[in-house]
Parts: sequence; C-alpha cells; structure tokens
Amino acid sequence: LETILVSAATRQELLIGKFLATFATAAFAGIMGLLGLTLTLSLPVSAQAFASTEGQIVLPMWSIGVLLLMILPVAALLSAILLVFGCFARSAREGQTFASYFIMLVAVIAVLSVTSEVQPTREVFLIPILGTTQVQRLILSGSAVPGDVFLAIASTIFVAALGVWVALRLFAN
Repeated sequence: LETILVSAATRQELLIGKFLATFATAAFAGIMGLLGLTLTLSLPVSAQAFASTEGQIVLPMWSIGVLLLMILPVAALLSAILLVFGCFARSAREGQTFASYFIMLVAVIAVLSVTSEVQPTREVFLIPILGTTQVQRLILSGSAVPGDVFLAIASTIFVAALGVWVALRLFAN
C-alpha cells in the first residue's frame, strides 16, 4: 500500500486500475462459465439427457456470441458496484461483508428470474441484472428478440458507467 501511495498515480488512475482488475476477473469468470455451458450442451451425453425431457436446449453460434456480449456489461456493472461499496467500507472486512451481501442479492435475483415462468415486459429489460438474466433465459429457450437484448445491454452499460462515476467521485474524497 505504501508503494502505491508514494507513486505518481492519481486517485482516479488508482480507481480505474482497481476497476479494470475487478472487471477482468469478473469477465474471465463469466466467459469460463459460458464456455462450460457451451461444452456441456454440446456433449452427446447431455444432448440425450435433454432430449428425454420436454425441450432440448440448442445453442446456435449467434446466441453464444450474444451471451458473450452480455457478460461484459454485467461484469462492468458488478465491478463498479463493488468499487462503490469499497469506497464506503472502513476496513477490508467491512468491504467483504458489503460485497457478500450484494453478491447474494444478485444470485437470488438471477435464480428467481431464470426459474420464473412469467413472460417479461419491455420495462423489465431496463432493470440491469433482472433484464440480462431474462434475456439469457429467452436466448436459451430460443425466443429472444434483438430489441430486448439491446435494452438489457444498454441499461446495464448505463448503470455501470454511472457506478464508475459515483466511485470516482467517492474515491476523490
């Protein structure tokens, strides 16, 4: 920590570095998760298991690209929000507590969103985490609409940028 504080880096540069490190880790984890899903669904054993159920999940190449594209704004949003929590925390332990509650909330929203049978309205796609999970569910079911995908990605990018701006303002103080 002393080495960082003595360096010529500004507070904004430090925060952007923290954001990029958090973003890279989150994006890598998301990409590995998508790779695991793609490989699992492409195995002949899993295809037979899904064929015995009501509907088979088939991922065309365009849907893998869209899912990959959606990982990046979500990773940016989560990184920005975790940075904001880090600016409020007075210790590493308090920061980890804030982050763990937030991650649990995101996980609950994602699971409830994916398991719901309700058809989402257009306004749902404007809610960052909820909209992206609904789009992912629609992509996996084969009923995604490009406009809904755009809304989910655009709203997530907007809120992520807002989060980074808030974190920059908080970190400057």
